Amino acid sequence: MRAKPDLVITAIGGYQWEQIRPYVISLATSGFAGDKVLLAAGVDEFALECATYRGFKIGRFDVPEGTNS
Repeated sequence: MRAKPDLVITAIGGYQWEQIRPYVISLATSGFAGDKVLLAAGVDEFALECATYRGFKIGRFDVPEGTNS
């Protein structure tokens, strides 16, 4: 039986690259070989480009108006 690949899923909202940079760089350089998914709401485009460049798959979502974020 084959082992299932590892997966890290992170959800963030409203951040810029400088705010997520430590996390993205740390995971990218840690040797983690599984899938990296970043669920993003209202995140700066540059930040998403930087995360994508470092192997993250991006899933965009919107936070419904009137909810706490």
